[in-house]
Amino acid sequence: MTHCANCDKTILMGGVKEPESDRRFCSAGCRFKDFHTKFEAAMAHAVADDPDPLPAQGPAAKDEGPPLDDFGASMVGDGAKDVVIVGLGLGAASAVAILIQTIYSMVHFEFFSLTFWFVVPAGAYLCGMLAGLGFWFALRTFDRLPTPLTWATALMGGALAYVAIYFCLWWGLEIEGKLMRDQVGFIDFLRIFLVNQKIQVGRGAGPVVELGNWGYARFGINLVGFALGVVTMVAIAGGKTYCPKCRRYFKTVGTQVRTSIDPETTAYQLHPVIAGLASGRVQEAVDLHAASGVPGTKGYWTSSVVVEGCPGCGRHHATLTATVPGEKGVDHVEGFRFLGTTDLAVQISA
Repeated sequence: MTHCANCDKTILMGGVKEPESDRRFCSAGCRFKDFHTKFEAAMAHAVADDPDPLPAQGPAAKDEGPPLDDFGASMVGDGAKDVVIVGLGLGAASAVAILIQTIYSMVHFEFFSLTFWFVVPAGAYLCGMLAGLGFWFALRTFDRLPTPLTWATALMGGALAYVAIYFCLWWGLEIEGKLMRDQVGFIDFLRIFLVNQKIQVGRGAGPVVELGNWGYARFGINLVGFALGVVTMVAIAGGKTYCPKCRRYFKTVGTQVRTSIDPETTAYQLHPVIAGLASGRVQEAVDLHAASGVPGTKGYWTSSVVVEGCPGCGRHHATLTATVPGEKGVDHVEGFRFLGTTDLAVQISA
């Protein structure tokens, strides 16, 4: 047992040891408590010493035209592709509904309606994301942004797919050699199924509670969760960088990661990288970033450059971001995000 060299907190085991001394800290954040302050001060000095280390050269990047709206309304023209995308999306959602019902019939566990604290439809949402893979695949395959038709179909189709799980269950359920569909209609079956649901409260061998009419509320919550899961996959598909000129999604060229524990050196090394991205000298900025820090993520400050390129016109984007260790994994450094654009090809080393 020891104490943190910074905050004097008791360290029972583990902690972060400073390589150049025997000092031990309770966390990386505590060891590098003054990193951000020193980094910002050093960056200010670097800017003052050399305001424009990589000035713009040559013509600016070509204008891509007006930006697309968030819902891709300017893409409504290619109706045939949108119909195919909707068909593939709905087909995949229907197939997943059948798959879920088949698995449920084997394991007899309602994983697709698993909720936390009754109101968080975790199981339905995750199953909905699986059902939305058809929309994701179709949008990326046809290089289409989601249109209002896509969003609406994903939402309604997701809701119907969740109902289809119960429909498939009703259609195939057999009790004492008799098919359920021959004994009772689907609406009555669904009502009986919902009001007779039971949930276990708490962890382990907690009490089992009969929901009664609250089963309808649980069904509604899960239906919305499943539909939102499908919509999430549409959002993920359309969230990738897109070239409105070529109407194609950018492809990832590569990612470059560098790490450091020295705030002053890091600031002076990243200043020209940021300036290069801002001036459109993307290749030079990427090369300078490659020479900064150490490859990997073992230090405190980790900067990443992601380069993407349009397969059509050859335009390239480079995005610089940074992360630091947090209490629960890694935290993105707020406000540290810089984008560079060029019409020239960009090569990136690991």
